[in-house]
Amino acid sequence: MTATLWPLMRKVALISPSGATTPDAYEQCLRRMKTLGIKAVTSPHLNHRHRYLAGRAEERLQDLYWAFEQPDIDAVWCLRGGYGAAQLIEHIEWSRLTRARSIPLVGYSDVTALLVAFDAHDLKAIHGSTATELNRLTLADPDVTSTTRWQSLASIGRAVSREAGQFAVENGPEQVIEGKLTGGNLTVLASLCGTPAALKLKESTILLLEDVKEAFYALERSFLQLLQSVDTTQIKAICLGEFTDCKGPRDTPELLPIFREWATPLGIPVFAGLAMGHDGNNQAFALGAEAQLSSTEMKWKSTQ
Repeated sequence: MTATLWPLMRKVALISPSGATTPDAYEQCLRRMKTLGIKAVTSPHLNHRHRYLAGRAEERLQDLYWAFEQPDIDAVWCLRGGYGAAQLIEHIEWSRLTRARSIPLVGYSDVTALLVAFDAHDLKAIHGSTATELNRLTLADPDVTSTTRWQSLASIGRAVSREAGQFAVENGPEQVIEGKLTGGNLTVLASLCGTPAALKLKESTILLLEDVKEAFYALERSFLQLLQSVDTTQIKAICLGEFTDCKGPRDTPELLPIFREWATPLGIPVFAGLAMGHDGNNQAFALGAEAQLSSTEMKWKSTQ
């Protein structure tokens, strides 16, 4: 099972750049990794805590450097999201992360801040499930490899090996749209606007967005803020993943029309149905991958 689904995830460095992980969740995650044949090396401050954060900013930053100095690793995998990754960005000495040109950082949710920063510096960044989501698998289930959550986690191995991939899309464009992939958590991206870490679009882009537990009005606010803060002429399409537990009023049951109301006048088409988000259906993709969006799917090329 592990040989086919985790071909290039044999050894990873674990870090917590954002929120703290409980000791029980951490220990369970390590046991799961061992069961799956993944060797984990853990960063020095991994179990530190400062308020709700996994240690002070300087500790989490030192762990980031430490992770990319480890020999023979296939990826640096974030334990969880939460809040805190953006605190590190203005202090990063990017010259110390040269190995990240070949070794990817993997995570999502709050880690979106780091992923976008890595991609801006031509470093490898993969939007995919965090390591503690292994804890939600029922490994005793004989059909575990057929579950959506397992397939999402397994897709990280394919992204690490830089394979081509694809998403299904609902009612995509009649004519193929091309661009490089970027994006992640909408609220996090909006929170970066106006800072040195803000998303910057310098070439044709397909923007992928997801979120969790946000009211529709908050998502509309974040979406408009993001559109007003980037070069929208570079956005060739916006694709929406899951917006888990995000609710609107009775007379506004769907989010897609709200986003289209703001994007359509800018000439940006918006589509939905991507398998990315917080509900376990979170297929991994590499930021910066060249992609083609068609009526039923979005395919991206190998990042070799």
